[in-house]
Amino acid sequence: MIRRETWGAWVGLATTLVVAPIVLEAQEIVQAVVLDLTAIEVQVIVAGTRSDDRVQCLVRDGADRVRTVAERPVSSGFTSGRTTVVSLPLPLLAVGEREFAVVLLREGAELGRTGWRPLR
Repeated sequence: MIRRETWGAWVGLATTLVVAPIVLEAQEIVQAVVLDLTAIEVQVIVAGTRSDDRVQCLVRDGADRVRTVAERPVSSGFTSGRTTVVSLPLPLLAVGEREFAVVLLREGAELGRTGWRPLR
């Protein structure tokens, strides 16, 4: 029969052998950044559109130069009833680009356009 002191030693040794391999080295965080400062997304809600219609986002700088920075089909959005929400992630913008407008297109023809709105 195993004495109580010996049994306790064996249990302690077994626990050490089982637990020891589970202990891991500490992990580290290499980088943490705020993406909201560099990524802008425009959400557009359209109604009564067709799936082949397209939504464009234009930006304008202080010298009235306009460029298209994003375009997606309405079919890429989330539809509920007659309305669809289309998300347009924008690329990094030039320093002077401060306004945006959204255009709804069907087969290249403009169906509607928002006014110019501030980006920031």
